[in-house]
Amino acid sequence: MVSNVGQGVSRRAALLGVGVGALGVALAGGVSAASAQEGTPAARSSHPAAGLWQWTNYPGEPNADNSYAIMTGAGTYADAWYGRLVSVGEWRATGDRTADLVIVTNELISLTDLFAQTPVAVPADLYEATPVTLWRIALEFDGTGNHFTATGTAETQDASGNVLDGSSYTGLGDRMTLAAGRAAAS
Repeated sequence: MVSNVGQGVSRRAALLGVGVGALGVALAGGVSAASAQEGTPAARSSHPAAGLWQWTNYPGEPNADNSYAIMTGAGTYADAWYGRLVSVGEWRATGDRTADLVIVTNELISLTDLFAQTPVAVPADLYEATPVTLWRIALEFDGTGNHFTATGTAETQDASGNVLDGSSYTGLGDRMTLAAGRAAAS
């Protein structure tokens, strides 16, 4: 990926390379071992984490905001925040109503640019120098499986994995459902 960065690459390919590369750095940094429940796709698919979520980040604080995410039954995670940040990650079941989540956020390519029709060229020095934020979050779901509380940490790291800044994280999640059976507008 880096050898092609100075040339034109599609926005999707550039974002995928950044996300996968950053996720690799994150996972190499020491994600705790998950329970045996994560081993089978059926166990993840039936876990309350699988679904569409609206996050309330830092509830009750002046910097509270919302983001929207999907956690798949295969254990992958993706979200959009402020309409410009894209995060990728992985979740692992740690119990019937608990899960660990690791997310990597990088602001290298905006969502607007990501879905534009023309290629984007990302200079190699920016690709290598852009910090990423690594989130390590524990999720606990209520009895309905439609709400969770989240606690963890957020660390900004440079390309070498050195921690530049860190803070605690709190959040709440509410399951989103898509309305079915609506008549199409005439």
